[in-house]
Amino acid sequence: MRSHTWTGALAAHARGGSAAFGGWLRTPSGVLVWRSAERVGDVTLRQAVDRGVSALLRVGLAHRASAPQVAIWPEMPLRSGKALIQQAEDAEAVALAESVLPPPPEFAAAGIEMIEPGHYIAHESKDYQVWTRLGVCSCPAFTFGATRTCNHLKAARAVERHVG
Repeated sequence: MRSHTWTGALAAHARGGSAAFGGWLRTPSGVLVWRSAERVGDVTLRQAVDRGVSALLRVGLAHRASAPQVAIWPEMPLRSGKALIQQAEDAEAVALAESVLPPPPEFAAAGIEMIEPGHYIAHESKDYQVWTRLGVCSCPAFTFGATRTCNHLKAARAVERHVG
């Protein structure tokens, strides 16, 4: 028997005086109808979660979803007559929330800027594109010495380990 339950996840994260939320919503058949990440500024995690829940529920109402089951992170007591709220961490929602925040201070000094998960720009005398999922960098050290990992790729992977 097929489920009639809509599912979703929402996560909030804060760094550098800024908070953000990330989340997604799927139909009972598994079709993704909403995936979003938004930086909401200098607010508490609770306020970021509340804004994310509001955004998710607006999309749910627009699609006439009935009481979606939503996993929220970090754990905090929430009540909603329009959704069944569960306290659980969802890796995709966490990654979405973190993707719109500034990099940790120790990596900002290194000149690594996250464009989206898996895609970075290394700022030096020139800017180089770094794709960690593909394991490539546009710098000359990588392009002409492809037998080793360049420092930009190492630094971008360190950012991912620290953030993820």
